[in-house]
Formats: sequence, C-alpha cells, structure tokens
Amino acid sequence: MKKFLFLLLPLTCAFFYSALLQAEDQKVLTVGFGMNKPPYVFEKEDSGLEVEIFREAAHAAGYEVKSFFGPLERLKSKLLNGQLDAITITNMNENLHSYNSVPFIIYHNYAIALKKKNLKIKTIADLKNYSVTSFQRSRDLLGSEFAKMSSENPQYREFADQKLRNIQLYKGRADVAIGDIRIFEYFNSQIEDIVDTTQPVDLFKLFKENHYQAAFRSESVMKKFNEGLVVIKKNGTYEKIEKKYSNYKKSKEFPSKKMLDSHMKNKAFIAKAF
Repeated sequence: MKKFLFLLLPLTCAFFYSALLQAEDQKVLTVGFGMNKPPYVFEKEDSGLEVEIFREAAHAAGYEVKSFFGPLERLKSKLLNGQLDAITITNMNENLHSYNSVPFIIYHNYAIALKKKNLKIKTIADLKNYSVTSFQRSRDLLGSEFAKMSSENPQYREFADQKLRNIQLYKGRADVAIGDIRIFEYFNSQIEDIVDTTQPVDLFKLFKENHYQAAFRSESVMKKFNEGLVVIKKNGTYEKIEKKYSNYKKSKEFPSKKMLDSHMKNKAFIAKAF
C-alpha cells in the first residue's frame, strides 16, 4: 500500500502542476462585470463601454472573454474562490489579495444644473442650499463631505432609476443633478420625448475622477492585459469604443432602440408620474 501511494504521489503532483499551467495559459477568461449600468454595462447584450474596452484589451493580449454579470460583492467572492479569472471594477483602496491592472476606465461625477438658473456652486457644501437629486447610495459613495451635505439638506433625494433624476432636473423640480457624465448623457437619450434635454447645462467639477482597475487571480494574465490595453490605446480601438458610446443620436453602432427599451420602464408611465 505504501509503495502504491509512493508511486501515486508524483502522478498526482504532476496532474495538479499540469492543471495549474493550463489555467495560466488558458485562452478564455471568465470575467465578472457589474450588473446593468448603461452605457458602461448592457448586461443582456453583453456589451457596453466597460465590457468592450476590457474585451478588446484582453483580445489584444491573446485572450477571449466569457462574461459573468452580478453584484460586486458576489463577484469578489467568486474571484477569491477561483470561479472567476478577473473582475471589474475595483480600485486601489480594495484589498482583494489579487493582482490589479493599471486603471482601464474612468468614471467622473459632476453636479449638473440648468444654465438658466445661473447657480453659484464652488464646493460640495454649497449644494445644501439647493434641491438636489442623485443616484442611489450617493451619500455612501461620494465621500464624507457629501454625506454631511445630504444629511443636512431636506431637499436631497436619491433615485434608483437614474432617468428620473434627469427628468427632475429638466422639469425644474430639482436645482442640481449628481451623476457620472456619461450615464447622465445616456439617460438624456431615453427621455428626450418627455422633457427638453436640449436645455444648456452647467457642469460643476466637485468630485475627483474615479480611476478603476481590473482585479486578476493571475499576475501573468494581469500583465498581459496591461500590455493589451497599451495596444488598443495606441491603435485607436480604445478611442473608437469611447466614441461609440458618446453622441448617441449620431452613433450607428450604439445598441438599437429595441435593445435599449428592454432596460427601460414604459415612458408614458414615467411622463404621467412626473
């Protein structure tokens, strides 16, 4: 029996070593993305700015991407237990015991107001003087100063459905809207038959840019992804994807109206509600 185990041990070790090498050299990465967040993530279409930038950088590095969508905490858990090869989006403040790429995508929140109101906003604290509408969990995500303002402002509201935030702003029922500028502009394209989204706005740069990275289980795969990111920035692919998800009326590559409507509530209902 001991002799059998002695012979079996090298074979077992060889098997696991071979499996490890195969995982390291695999050509398909299972990658976790957050749940539906237009225009960064279109879950049903397996597309969006964030998804396509990651996919193209991975492709330039020699990998194909199999997408998995879920809430961030679930993605972190699946990364740590080996069910995912990488996840987006993380930042340098998170300690996942993983290998983080260079930043590959930027989110930037602004305070947005109709130009005709001529608001004077220089600091986050100034927002307490106005009716403010923002995205869900803003008070937890935008820092202590913003949390203090929101707790002291009886006119502060958050919406899970961000197009309602835009509607409130353009109908004059909120003085200020808070949101990532790409997300804000995307939802404008969804409500233009409800409110006048051509009204000029002022952007107040009260918040820092958020530079997000991807977290990988493998250091070598992470390094190859970084190299692929350099490639797509140099050859224009990165810029092309950014343009694809901007100026939505002009973009023929942007998801079709039918696809977009699968993410939206009935517009007539929204118009009636507001």
